[in-house]
Amino acid sequence: MQIGNTHADLRGNMKIILLNGPPRAGKDEYCKGILNAFPDARHLKFAQPLRDAVCTFFKVEDYEIEDLKARDKRVRSFMISLSEKTTKPLLGKDYFGVRAAKAVRALEHSVELFVVSDAGFQYEVDAFLNELPVEAQIWQIHRPATSFLGDSREWVTPQANSGAELVHVINDHPTLTDLYKDAYSRATDFVYR
Repeated sequence: MQIGNTHADLRGNMKIILLNGPPRAGKDEYCKGILNAFPDARHLKFAQPLRDAVCTFFKVEDYEIEDLKARDKRVRSFMISLSEKTTKPLLGKDYFGVRAAKAVRALEHSVELFVVSDAGFQYEVDAFLNELPVEAQIWQIHRPATSFLGDSREWVTPQANSGAELVHVINDHPTLTDLYKDAYSRATDFVYR
């Protein structure tokens, strides 16, 4: 759903929005709202290397992963194990943040707005922001009846020296259209200030 034509040339003013919140808080829907408002923005996930591995291992496309995880809880367990028991011990717990920062650096002259939809580990966010001296916001998305209970992710906040700003978002919208309007409003305020 295109809410409005808000894209303008932001070259030299690269900005990053990191979405943080418990499962089912609305991170992916907020991401869709931002990407609708800014079609040239780039969507990133810290977990993309894990998603790529799942795609290769299970012979599925990326868009099929969420359905696969919902049908069989072992897929999510596989991804967590690959991350926590293999990747982070071998490559460092900040690996996914550093790798995402390298992806941003590779595109920094052609993309002005990046949206990270899975900011859930403080050390990954810290590593990511330490690598990128850009203007950033961390949107903590709060939605009634959601929590991190039973999840390894957590609320993240910007380090004092990161230059990032913390934004509290209350997702109590009755419709997706209302949520997309909220995403549009918040993103345009950030991008054009």
